[in-house]
Amino acid sequence: MAAGRAVDMGYRDVYWYKNGIAGWRKTHNFVESSDYSYANRKIPAPLTAGELRQKLKTDERYILVDIRDDKSRKKLGSIDGPTLQFPVYRLHMDHDGLPEDKILVLYDIRAKQAPSAIRYLLKKRFYFINLTYLKGGITAWKEAGLPMAAP
Repeated sequence: MAAGRAVDMGYRDVYWYKNGIAGWRKTHNFVESSDYSYANRKIPAPLTAGELRQKLKTDERYILVDIRDDKSRKKLGSIDGPTLQFPVYRLHMDHDGLPEDKILVLYDIRAKQAPSAIRYLLKKRFYFINLTYLKGGITAWKEAGLPMAAP
């Protein structure tokens, strides 16, 4: 079920219609179609925690984009490095605020939302070479014992 998968990916306040889309249509409710052609688009290879740490040390073009919500950020902390906070639920409204001249490294809890967010950004205006994500998310970073930002 899509709602269950959305909850697994970290979305909050997920609701679903008990009878599904067929039941929705049967009651003559409006169904709108969206263009999700970006959903299956190929994305750049992820960086491991060690690779990302090295890139952050040696290349100032790399910038982290934390796509988690505030609750997750408070609970798990943040990676030490240049970071922009763009929760995934705001990305469709605020993606214009992301720099185009940097290499954006998206991260979430376990790298479940980052690939979809990258596909979305590729469709909107970003180049393939300017986007990647942290393999395993902040969980992998913490397991590798890498530096966290001070609270």
